[in-house]
Amino acid sequence: MRTIGRTTLFRLAVRLSWAPLLAAPAVLGCGDDTPPLAAVTGTLTYQGKAVGGMTVTFLPDKGGRPSWGITNDQGQYKLSWDAGHDGVEIGMHKVIIAYVPGTPMEEAGYGDASKKKGKAAESESKTKTASRTPEAAALDAKYGKFDTTPLSKEVKPGKQVIDLTLTE
Repeated sequence: MRTIGRTTLFRLAVRLSWAPLLAAPAVLGCGDDTPPLAAVTGTLTYQGKAVGGMTVTFLPDKGGRPSWGITNDQGQYKLSWDAGHDGVEIGMHKVIIAYVPGTPMEEAGYGDASKKKGKAAESESKTKTASRTPEAAALDAKYGKFDTTPLSKEVKPGKQVIDLTLTE
């Protein structure tokens, strides 16, 4: 049997004492700080009409990261907490509905229309710059700011549909 000197035994003990600390991240994960989230979808309508191109944001009353989504042409939205997590934190939220234009080039009509020539490009350019509809302007004015929006919704655990049916 081989004998180990005191110095060698001490070094071995020191090296082994680090093993649990080095293994902890592998066992515990990388520290995902994602809170419990609920899947939320819905439809935004104003005076009975679906409103597309609006950013819908749910901002937690208790503080935390907001979740948001953009309505499609049918007014439908799906909220995401971040790029890797769909959903919304559980609890009460202020709801902000805002018109957020595209890039300045798109808003100026230099999107796909700029590649076309003549009257077709001019007509399409006018359509692109007029993308903020009267409905979008009205929603943006009333619900577009955190400190003035009167809208709030409760998000409960589980998958849910929260339709935003607005008349004024």
